[in-house]
Amino acid sequence: MPLRFAKNPIPHSQLVGITLNSLYMNPRQFRFQFPLWQEMRKEGLPIEGFSLPQKAAEIIARLRDAGICHVAFKAWRTGGIRQVVNIAKANPDFPVILQWTGGRAGGHLSFEDFHAPILATYASIRLLPNISLIADSGFGAAEDVWPYLTGDWSVEKYQLQPMPFDAFLFASRVMVAKEAYTSPIVKDLIAKAPGVADEE
Repeated sequence: MPLRFAKNPIPHSQLVGITLNSLYMNPRQFRFQFPLWQEMRKEGLPIEGFSLPQKAAEIIARLRDAGICHVAFKAWRTGGIRQVVNIAKANPDFPVILQWTGGRAGGHLSFEDFHAPILATYASIRLLPNISLIADSGFGAAEDVWPYLTGDWSVEKYQLQPMPFDAFLFASRVMVAKEAYTSPIVKDLIAKAPGVADEE
């Protein structure tokens, strides 16, 4: 989905690549990792994008020079969403992926409700054609994902216009898949985790 914004679109048959997730937990480590990642891309490794914290917005120019096709930002609060919108606005010719993680269903980085921040910022997100909106908050089953893919969640629950997401991130569901190399004990713990009750 995000690759549709690339200046030189990659043929569909070649859409195989990775987006590196760098949460900038260790700024000292990031200082030597980032140049190495750029070199890896220049050497031909299939690195298509980076997932970065909002504070790393200034490196977009260096990503572009290295041949990176898109950048992703993981937001976990309303203010973070607005920062990503401002970054996309300042770089209108570069694809930006906004990963929204609420705190209700697997969003371990956030304490905010999943819906309220999106309701408050959706219009500003959709004003910019270079943003792809990705939901990242405990999704996995088709019946969970479908209302957010169609946008019906905002119609049914809030009586508003449809507010569809462009894509979804799956973490726990993939970790427990038969093909995953996750330890069987960890798979069992994830599958048996009870979760929390919905709150209005």
